[in-house]
This record gives sequence, C-alpha cells and structure tokens, in this order.
Amino acid sequence: MALWDLWLLPWCTAPDAARQASVSDWLAARLGVREALSPPRLTRVVEAFEAQLEAERQANDLDYDEQGRLRLGADLAAEVGDAKGGASAPRLAYTRRRRYGDAHVAARLAQLDDLLRRVDTYAAELSARRDDLAAFLAQAVWVDAGFAVRADDALRATVDAVRALRGRARRARDGFEALPRLPRDPGSIPEPVAHEPLGT
Repeated sequence: MALWDLWLLPWCTAPDAARQASVSDWLAARLGVREALSPPRLTRVVEAFEAQLEAERQANDLDYDEQGRLRLGADLAAEVGDAKGGASAPRLAYTRRRRYGDAHVAARLAQLDDLLRRVDTYAAELSARRDDLAAFLAQAVWVDAGFAVRADDALRATVDAVRALRGRARRARDGFEALPRLPRDPGSIPEPVAHEPLGT
C-alpha cells in the first residue's frame, strides 16, 4: 500500500459527506509533511536565531582605554546645544558596541549550519514526496483528482515556505559571522540559542 492510498481514508472513517470532506482536506494538507519540521515550527526556530542576532548586534560593553579607565569622548556633543559651549566639553562615553571572540562566533555558526543541513534534507524529502505523488497518479487506476491536486498544492506550498525560511536562516548566519570581533579570542563559548526541538 502506498502512502497516497490513504486518500480513501475519509470514506472509511467519516459517516457523512461533510465530515468526509473535512478528513480529506486534513489529509491533503498533511500527507508527506513532517510536523517536526513544519513551517510554523521552523519559523519559530528561525525567529529565535534572528532575535539572538539582534540582541548581540545591539549589546554594549563599558569602554575602557589602554590604561583601564573609562574612555573620555565627545559623542554627546551633537545632542547638546547650549550657548556656553558645554557641548564641546569632554564627556564619558561609557559604552561601545560589544565585540565577540572567534569561539563565540564559531559556536553560533555551527548551530546554524546544523539547522541549514536539516532544512536542506527536509526540502529534498518534500521534493521527493511530490515526485512520489506524481508517480502514484501516473499508475493509479482510480483516485480522487481533487484530493491529488490539494495534496500536491500543500507539498509545493510547504517547499516554498521551507526555502524562504532557509533564506532567513542563512541571513542570520551571515549576521553572526559579521559580528565585530575581539583582537584576541578569550575562548568563551555561549550557551546554544534556545529553541523548540525539531526532531530527527
């Protein structure tokens, strides 16, 4: 029995036409789509990386000079406008954009590389499912054409969504790779970005 033979399930499980149509729609949307890597779940995972990237881009550290003192700067001068020249007085800058060690960045990239591998594997699996459905339809003696069209549309939409999410994950990876770096790597490795499990 092929996976696509399940199109008969509505007539085996539902007592009337309305509920048969409901089961048929449910099947068409889900056959060949793994919940563990479904677009809604994958979206939440990608959003977790995007949020972490934004937090790390915006993070600041206290800015010390070579003698270990907070650096003096006039970075607020443009925001202060007074007739007595207070805007030109040196002021403590306090903070600068945080910089990261190579080990920190490498850990982020490794986690995203793992995600990208999973997404690529799943996209290939979905494409194979569409090919499998086409082969099934070519030899099927009798099949509900409407169900087949809905199932193929659902698979195609899932492929498109997964590819778009892969693009977002790739851009997040590029963003982590472009984070400002420390001149010397302290070797600190961050906790992995927390997200819901994607399964196997």
